[in-house]
Amino acid sequence: MLPGLLGRISSRRSTPHLALLATSLIIIVCLFLPITDIASGASIMFLFLFLLANLAVIRMRWSMEEELQYGFRMPLFPLFPIAAIILQAVLAVFIINVSWVAWVVAPSWIALGLLVFLLYSRSRALPIREEILAVEEVPLLTEANPAGRRQIVMPVQDLETTLDLIHLARRLAQATQSGIELLHLVSVPDQLPLSDAAELSLPGQEVMVEAMLYLSSLAALGTSILYCRNPSRGILWSGRQQRAGAILLGRHTGAARRGYVFGSTLDPVIQRAPCDVIIARRPGKPPYRNILVPISTGPNTRLALQVAGLLVDQEEGVVRALHVHHPGSRTVDADALVAGVTLKAGLPLERYRTIIKVSSHPKRVILQEAREADLLIIGASLPGWGKRMLRISLPEEIAHESDKPLIIVRAGRSRHLF
Repeated sequence: MLPGLLGRISSRRSTPHLALLATSLIIIVCLFLPITDIASGASIMFLFLFLLANLAVIRMRWSMEEELQYGFRMPLFPLFPIAAIILQAVLAVFIINVSWVAWVVAPSWIALGLLVFLLYSRSRALPIREEILAVEEVPLLTEANPAGRRQIVMPVQDLETTLDLIHLARRLAQATQSGIELLHLVSVPDQLPLSDAAELSLPGQEVMVEAMLYLSSLAALGTSILYCRNPSRGILWSGRQQRAGAILLGRHTGAARRGYVFGSTLDPVIQRAPCDVIIARRPGKPPYRNILVPISTGPNTRLALQVAGLLVDQEEGVVRALHVHHPGSRTVDADALVAGVTLKAGLPLERYRTIIKVSSHPKRVILQEAREADLLIIGASLPGWGKRMLRISLPEEIAHESDKPLIIVRAGRSRHLF
C-alpha cells in the first residue's frame, strides 16, 4: 500500500534498503529533540494506536459481521471497546501537561498518515490471493474499448435474474457508451481450496454463455470468472480492478434478513463500492412510458433522475420527479434540481415532470403514485447500525411493499457511469 520505491529489495542483502533508509533518517532527526518530548510523543502515538484498534474492532464487527469467522466473541459488545477509547483519550489529554510539543507533533504525524492512506493507499489495497482468485478473464476488445471508456460490471447469477438484467444492461451501455464486463462469481466454502473449486463454476458458466448470446451485438463485451469466499468482496474487487463506472446487480423479491437493509451481499456493495451501484428487481424491457422517481437532495437522487432519463421512452415517455415533504418543513426546489441534472447529463428536460406533495406519511404517497408507473427508481439510503437492526429504511419498505418493477441506485464516491 506504499509506493513501490519503498518496497524495493536489495539484491545483495535481501532487505528493503530504501524503506530502512527513510526510517533511519526520521530516527536521526528525532535524536536532536528533547527526550521528554520524544517520550511524550511516543506515548501519545501508542495511545492513538490502541484507540484506532478499538475503533477498528467496532467497525469490523458492525460492517463485516457475517463475513468473519470468530474464534471468540466479545461479551457486552461494544461496551469494552468504547470504555477503552474513553480511557485512552483521557490519558492522552493528560500528557499535554508534560509536553505540549508532543501534542502538536504526534497528532500531525497521525493525520499525515491518514491523509496518505485516504488519497493513495486506500484504492491500492487488494484482497490476498487466498480470498479471491481470478481463474479466467477475457478483456474488452481493445478496438471497441478505448482507454478511459466506462465499464458496467454485471455479476451473472441464476438464469432468471440474469435475463431480467440483460435488456437494462444493454440500454445503459448503449446510452452511456460503456462496455459490459460479465462477472461469474463462484462462492467457495472455507473447507475447499480456491484452486480446487473448478467444478463449482459449471452452472454459472452456462448462464454466462446465455448472457453473452443476448449481448453479442455489443462489441465492448468482456467476461471474467472469480473464485471467492464472500460474494460481496468478489464484486467489490472486480469493480476496483475493472475501474468500473457502475455495478449492475439483480435483487430477488422478499425481505432481507434482520440486520440488513437489502441483503448480506448487496449491503456491503452499496456501502463500499467506489462506483455507482444499480440494483434492479424485475425491471422488464426498456424503454418505459411512465417512471416515478421520489426525490430529496444528494447524489443518489441525481443518479436516480439520470438513470430514469436514459430508460424513459424519448418520444412519449415521462419521468415523474416526486418530492414529499412533511408539513412545516422546507421543500426541495424540484424544478431547479431536475434542470441541473438534465443539463449535466445531456438529457431532454421535456421528458420530466415535477410533483410536490405535503404529507406526514411519505411512504404512503410514494406507493400510491407508483401504481400508475411502469418503473420505480429510488435512491439507496443505508441507515446506521442501530436502525438496521430495527429494519427502519424507507427504500427497503417501499421495495418490500411495492409490486412494481424497481431500481435502487447509489452514487459512487470516486467513479461514475455518467
